[in-house]
Amino acid sequence: MNRAAPPPPTLQEAVEHHQLGRLAEAEAIYRRVLEETPNDKDALHLLGLACQQSGRGEEAERLIEEAISLDPAFAEAHANLGVVFKERGKLGEAARSLERAVALRADFTEAHYNLGNTLLDMGEPDQAAAAYRRTVSLQPDHAEAHCNLGVVLKEQGKLDDAAGEYRQAIGVKPSYAEAHGNLGVVLKEQGKLAEASTALHQAIALKPDFAEAHFNMGNILLAGGKPDEAVRSLQQAAALRPGFAEFQNGLGNALKEMGKLEDAAAAFAKAIVLKADYPEAFFNLANVFAGQEKFDDAAGAYRQAIELKADFAEALNNLGNTLNRQGKPGEALEAYRRDIEIRPQYAPSHSNLGSALEKLGEYDQAVAAFQKAIDLEPDFAEAYFNLGNTFHEQKKLDQAVQAFAKAVELNPDYAEAHYNMSASLLLAGKFEQGWAEYEWRRQRDDFPGRNRNFTQPPWDGSDLDGKTILLYAEQGLGDTIQFIRYATLAAAKGGKVIVEGNPRIHRLLKGVAGIESIAGEGDAPVPFDCHCPLLSLPRKFATRIESIPSQTPYIAAEDRLIETWAARLGGGGFRVGIAWQGNPDNKIDEGRSMPLACFKPLAEIPGVRLVSLQKFHGLEQLDNLPAGMAVETLGEDFDAGPDALVDTAAAIINLDLLVTSDTSVAHLAGALGRPVWLALRYLPDWRWMLDREDCPWYPTMRLFRQSRRGEWDDVFGRIAGELQRTGQS
Repeated sequence: MNRAAPPPPTLQEAVEHHQLGRLAEAEAIYRRVLEETPNDKDALHLLGLACQQSGRGEEAERLIEEAISLDPAFAEAHANLGVVFKERGKLGEAARSLERAVALRADFTEAHYNLGNTLLDMGEPDQAAAAYRRTVSLQPDHAEAHCNLGVVLKEQGKLDDAAGEYRQAIGVKPSYAEAHGNLGVVLKEQGKLAEASTALHQAIALKPDFAEAHFNMGNILLAGGKPDEAVRSLQQAAALRPGFAEFQNGLGNALKEMGKLEDAAAAFAKAIVLKADYPEAFFNLANVFAGQEKFDDAAGAYRQAIELKADFAEALNNLGNTLNRQGKPGEALEAYRRDIEIRPQYAPSHSNLGSALEKLGEYDQAVAAFQKAIDLEPDFAEAYFNLGNTFHEQKKLDQAVQAFAKAVELNPDYAEAHYNMSASLLLAGKFEQGWAEYEWRRQRDDFPGRNRNFTQPPWDGSDLDGKTILLYAEQGLGDTIQFIRYATLAAAKGGKVIVEGNPRIHRLLKGVAGIESIAGEGDAPVPFDCHCPLLSLPRKFATRIESIPSQTPYIAAEDRLIETWAARLGGGGFRVGIAWQGNPDNKIDEGRSMPLACFKPLAEIPGVRLVSLQKFHGLEQLDNLPAGMAVETLGEDFDAGPDALVDTAAAIINLDLLVTSDTSVAHLAGALGRPVWLALRYLPDWRWMLDREDCPWYPTMRLFRQSRRGEWDDVFGRIAGELQRTGQS
């Protein structure tokens, strides 16, 4: 007998396979059903879903559309077609399909939810939020909708509301790791770092491979001042998602905070390899380069960031700062001005613009820029500081002092403002207040000397009554020579005076009256009772212009060396010693030195012999003298030993005059009581004050000042004319 044919497969069988995840079996049965009944809309729809879940979106789209053509009111098919469209990147079509689904079935929860997801991807946060709210109104326990609504609210800056939605999601689904992680991010932005850390720990406990949670935990630890722990979390995130550029960028930030600049640069560079159009990574890499003083590399990376993101104001600002530090204020101006176009109300950019203008000598424009910064941010101490610097450069000293005083009022510990105020006060001859502010010099970040910590107390200026006082040098040789005169006054207070300073000038100072012994820097001096840095002594003695201890000589050259250099120099002619160059690597030398060729008008005076006292820097200019200019040199053994300036002192004694730039040689000649003419830049160091031709510190010194900034020809024309007029030649 014939066996009965097996019954045809039923749609229910296919659905059961489908629900169990057996997609191949389900798909085969759906197709057999459709062979029997080609217009079965449910089979078409469900086969489309199986194709979508198998990654065959185009086929899924065709099948579901065919189901809808059979039944245009098929709400589920419209909803699932929307999901297919979304996965295929057709967001507009997805939104329309989902909107059709909810129009057909207003209570269709998943359609509202998926519509919210689609609208969020389309950049329509308000409409997305409305869709999520409709979802949770229909199904209050829809954890995913609460979570995604929280995402929208966070992006809208509604942090409290976002946190509330995340907590709703967690309440419905306590194991929802993503909701815990998102809550942690919101709490961090609210400044609730401890609560944020707890939320992220929970997210990681629920999902140990949750890379974003590790990343956000790293950011929280970094914000909490724990960069070493942050690095570990960020490294974990990067290990879980090695191709994710943002994680490498975050790791770089943490390494930078730890001071591991090379490692940070490597992390930022890896982020750029992973994502070549990543302006923030270029910006962060540039910041590392700037911190390493690799200014060319920094400028290049900032420019890359700006090329990728034209309105990247922070990169423009930092590019300007880098160019300024490179001595390119003109290029910096362009960067600052573009920054200001983007954020015209950002006060620091106006202040930075002012700094570039000040470097270019555009002082009135610089003042206007600083004033604009102050108008925008009235408590901007740095802008007042920069304003004070510009007024100082203009010799508007009273206005400079007022600006510095305002900076100090806003930031009482602003050491640079205190110090620069002292320079304006001392330059103006207002010594009493100037010395008090000058005490802040040792608190500056760029203080060139050493700060000392002694167990003995600092000297208060009272009578010493047999106590031993340690006076120590803290800055350059010229400063030591100028202020060593106070050792004699300290001895007159009844003290035994020990001097500690650069061993190279111990031999030069050994004859200064009142000094009992001299120790080298870092040597263990004999026991002492109190101490004072040399440059604080004017304040201790309440020095005013009229009370400057100006008796010279207070330093003496050695008789034997005087005789030696008398023979070496020989007689005849009017012997003018010259020095023209300080250390070009020293910031304070900017504008103080002049080319050797400036001395030519002196060489042209009949009978004048120019004798070089120059050491170390600028000697190459002797090989390129202007035609007709002769300069004598004193040989390679001149001050070639370990003791600085001893030969220079002896030579100065044998010269008729010294003409020099503002270097230690000028102080030495003044301390020796020898005639010295000092060529000064337009805005001189505070010790030379303004407008006067004499020097109260050195009675045998005359001052020749620039009448125009950077112009030396006029100065040396006057020096030559004065040399001829006085008949000293």
